[in-house]
Amino acid sequence: MSEIFNEIKEGLKQAIAYAKGDLADVNGQLKPEKRRDRNYRRAKALHKKKRLLKILNLKGYNPARGYVDWALADGQWKPVGNHIKYPKNSNKQRFYKRYTKRIVRRNELPRKGNGYRKCFDYWWALD
Repeated sequence: MSEIFNEIKEGLKQAIAYAKGDLADVNGQLKPEKRRDRNYRRAKALHKKKRLLKILNLKGYNPARGYVDWALADGQWKPVGNHIKYPKNSNKQRFYKRYTKRIVRRNELPRKGNGYRKCFDYWWALD
């Protein structure tokens, strides 16, 4: 009977150690420590903001990436504000789609599909 209690006690010790991250799992890897405090969230938010700003500054124009306002501060151009803005105005999108479809129909251009985007720089007009 005492052997069973010892096995249960040992199993509980292993479960507690595993939950704390002190014991390796079945594959021999340590369970990663979970950090949910304020410093961790702040660091992750900063990492995400830097990554998004890096994507914004890629060459070429793509409105899906978004944009930020820039201002001259201390002789350097720096982003202003806390948010990345995305061009979303459905009224403009609807207008330009109808307008360019009309141009495609009247000029007998190829009509395979997406003609309004092929013949007209649609994204530039949405800004």
